Amino acid sequence: MKTIQVKLTNYLDNLKKLHLTDAIFTQSKQWYGHIGITLLGLLIGFPLYVFGLITNYLPYILPSKIAQLISSDITYRAPIMMTAGVLTFPLCYGLEIWGAHTFFQQHWLTLGFALSLPIGGYFVLGYWDVVARLGHLWQALRLFRQKPTLMQSLSDERAEIFKAFEAAKGLLPKT
Repeated sequence: MKTIQVKLTNYLDNLKKLHLTDAIFTQSKQWYGHIGITLLGLLIGFPLYVFGLITNYLPYILPSKIAQLISSDITYRAPIMMTAGVLTFPLCYGLEIWGAHTFFQQHWLTLGFALSLPIGGYFVLGYWDVVARLGHLWQALRLFRQKPTLMQSLSDERAEIFKAFEAAKGLLPKT
């Protein structure tokens, strides 16, 4: 069992060094179509991304900065960030909604803007996740072209780990 753990740790460390994820080995046949569709989606979603980034950046980043100022201990940062976020999001959203109402002078536009704030924030998080996954995919394609033996050895390593897991599963008593 210790050898499986060592193999898995080495494999994951190699992926991390290469800025890859394990998913690249399960999706290899769909890459080019996936890249095209993803780029099109990113292009279409870019205006909403910019809107969400502008309206949510300050309340999103402030809790992190506040937590860094208050504590250097990483275990306390998450609760501090949560508490600060409970304060910064309503405060920033309130100021933005007030500014929108002052600018538009229409209740229905203000309401639409208010509803779009959290939607835009969630969209930014999802958009950035897609950008990061696309970066991993791009890196994998580059490595498959430039260093095919390295990628083949990683693939073989992955297959060996799965075989070891299957073998270990067969050793477990049936319940």
